[in-house]
Amino acid sequence: MFYRNQGLRLRADTDLSLRGPLNRLVLAGELAVTDGLLDRYIDWLAPLQGTRAPERTVGIELFSFPAAPLRDMRFDVRIGSKAPFRVRSNIIKGTLRPDLRLTGTGEAPLLLGKVYVDTAYLRLPSGTIHMENGLVRFPDSDPDRPVIELVGTSRMIGYDITMLVEGPYDDPVVTLNSSPPLDNEDLLMLVLTGTPPPKESHAIDSDKRNLNVAVYIGRDLISRWFSSGEESSIDAILERFEAEVGRDVTLKGDETLEAQFRLTRGIFQDNDTLYITGEKDVFDYYNAGLRLVFRFK
Repeated sequence: MFYRNQGLRLRADTDLSLRGPLNRLVLAGELAVTDGLLDRYIDWLAPLQGTRAPERTVGIELFSFPAAPLRDMRFDVRIGSKAPFRVRSNIIKGTLRPDLRLTGTGEAPLLLGKVYVDTAYLRLPSGTIHMENGLVRFPDSDPDRPVIELVGTSRMIGYDITMLVEGPYDDPVVTLNSSPPLDNEDLLMLVLTGTPPPKESHAIDSDKRNLNVAVYIGRDLISRWFSSGEESSIDAILERFEAEVGRDVTLKGDETLEAQFRLTRGIFQDNDTLYITGEKDVFDYYNAGLRLVFRFK
């Protein structure tokens, strides 16, 4: 165990050496993540509560040793991974691979390099955004303020959506595009709530238009109630069930529905998964079945 606190667990293989005179120590070597998990509830309703001004961030603050001799110690540590670092919350889940270098001094340590986003899923009321590739850079010019570069895709009510997130982690810019193209306001409402453009809204009644938001709020409340910090409780309630409403519109003008529940893992191989599935397809048929997923390394 390399580090642990509430919501964060990190195990790593270390190969470090501390050398040099007491007033010019150098800590060098390698650190490889073998198991990492960031499990944290994100209160997406916080901006709507109260009138307190939002707190300004000053960048990522690492540890610091204010007293000699550790204050003057220099770092030269490579940080990699033998297994992906997992991120899980009520809004986003995914896996990361660090390729970083710890430099600087004990008083002012610095992280340089990149963190690769292997896979990530962003949950919105309208559905799930699949982050197909991404990168978090710690630039030499401003390492305390990493830069995000993410590309995500989704399909909502017959529209193929592309989301580009780029810029500093505390002030990113989100750019949306769709095919067929939509006006900016219509596209934003579609992504945030699953509401179709006004010219198509007659195809979906007002009750169904609010279904996505209700399901999202309900899932968020369950996540908050059961986020005890124990992986098994959260996994049992949330991670085994997935539902997506409105990827397409049926022939009768209703929203499609896709849902699946994970039954078990390791049927034939260690990395396979068995799901029970259900859907309302574009032909207004209700279907149910079993799905076995294999993942190849």
